Amino acid sequence: MSFSQRLSCRNEGEITIFKTNLQYKFRVRWFSDYNASLYSPTRIMMIPFLAPSNLTVDQLQSNSVELKWNDNSTIETGFSIQRISNTESEYTEIQKVAANSTSYQDNTVDTTKSYTYRITAFNNYNTSPFSNMARVSYTPA
Repeated sequence: MSFSQRLSCRNEGEITIFKTNLQYKFRVRWFSDYNASLYSPTRIMMIPFLAPSNLTVDQLQSNSVELKWNDNSTIETGFSIQRISNTESEYTEIQKVAANSTSYQDNTVDTTKSYTYRITAFNNYNTSPFSNMARVSYTPA
């Protein structure tokens, strides 16, 4: 989806704003009743994609944890929840949840491992930076 909006003041100038995906493009030209300038070079401004924040993880049961976070974006279509254990070398996506979600229950934890979680927001065009990391450790009974 895109749109163009034109703001003009006769005998002064015109600002044209084009919105496409996650960008605003601006250009300016000046004109009078008798003449008009060429358009200025187009300038691009990206819409910031804010990361989720304040990620926390709480142990609910022996094999279950609850993640909670703040949703700081208005343009996401979902969140990708990733984790890494103390026996792994890379983060793995364990679940995608819908836009505006602020919690997730992970029922697949192994009590012999420690886990670190992170979350990113996503849409059809981009992903946000990662949230802070949250860690849960199990102690032998």
